[in-house]
Amino acid sequence: MGLNKRLIGGAAAVVPTNTDNFDIVTYAGTNTTNSITSLDFQPDLVWIKNRDNANDHFLTDSVRGAGAYVQSNNSNAEDTTSRFNSFNSNGFTVSTDTALLNNTAYNYVAWCFKGGGSAVSNTDGDVTAQVSANPEAGFSIITYTGDGTNNASVGHGLNQAPEFFIYKRLSSTSDWPAAHKDNNSYQGYIVFNGTGSSTTDSAMQAPDSSVINFNTTSPTFNGSGQEWLIYAFHSVDGYQKVGSYTGDGNFAGPTVTTGFSPRFVMLKNASSSSRDSIDCDWYIFDTARDTGTLGKKLEASTNNAEEDISNNGVAILSDGFRIYRTAGDMNRSGDNYIYLAIA
Repeated sequence: MGLNKRLIGGAAAVVPTNTDNFDIVTYAGTNTTNSITSLDFQPDLVWIKNRDNANDHFLTDSVRGAGAYVQSNNSNAEDTTSRFNSFNSNGFTVSTDTALLNNTAYNYVAWCFKGGGSAVSNTDGDVTAQVSANPEAGFSIITYTGDGTNNASVGHGLNQAPEFFIYKRLSSTSDWPAAHKDNNSYQGYIVFNGTGSSTTDSAMQAPDSSVINFNTTSPTFNGSGQEWLIYAFHSVDGYQKVGSYTGDGNFAGPTVTTGFSPRFVMLKNASSSSRDSIDCDWYIFDTARDTGTLGKKLEASTNNAEEDISNNGVAILSDGFRIYRTAGDMNRSGDNYIYLAIA
């Protein structure tokens, strides 16, 4: 499939389609070589979660190489496995495994993103990076080696500033700092592998159309000799939205306009680590695992199995989504919630 064209601001613009740049696959484990062949593109990031069991998330990308993985729910350093075999022109292949990727006892979901293919060297920043970027879809994968200098920057390969980006130190144990435009205007972060609220940190600086900036020599972002990974996103009209909403505490809660009907919504309470005795994790809903008001949630920040919160959840609309829940994890009155939505 090609890219769609429609009028934006009176001029023809190219709008990515979900099947060209992002798609969601559900599959059953086989305990043998298992090739997923339903994609219309070769993925550069494959993010897999066991739906039925408390197993870690698995994120592997083409920049680091098939089978080099990190886990969004913990602080572990990068590891490798031969059981994620390859990225293919129409999907990916996994082989015999434990419950992490391909066990016959379990069902899985894979969120698949198209970057820019093989990584290229990017020298836009002070620190040279390896980048696989898809500017049309507002997504890039970045790796770099820290140089330990203050006020450093790293190129992201996109044509506008990222609005949401997630760091992970690969070479040693560390949390995942996540920066979002609607969380203190980037001047702070929320830990992606936890339930915490926003942390103010002057090390976080607003990015621009070429680079991500960090005002620190800290090992959290730019320690000398340390290896890092960043996944970066920005809004794309008609396809992807990075935004926020304010909770109102009503069961039929806020309506969020994205400009398209989302297939994937990830959200987090940025104001609190817990509300109403509920941990405020990073929730993921998608239309491949559920229909109607999406209540089947997975949590990027935990290894929990898929949970169905029944009639609570996210109702998908033609131009956005609506929150149906009163609990503080999704809709506490006055709290700020950040999200990433993809068509």
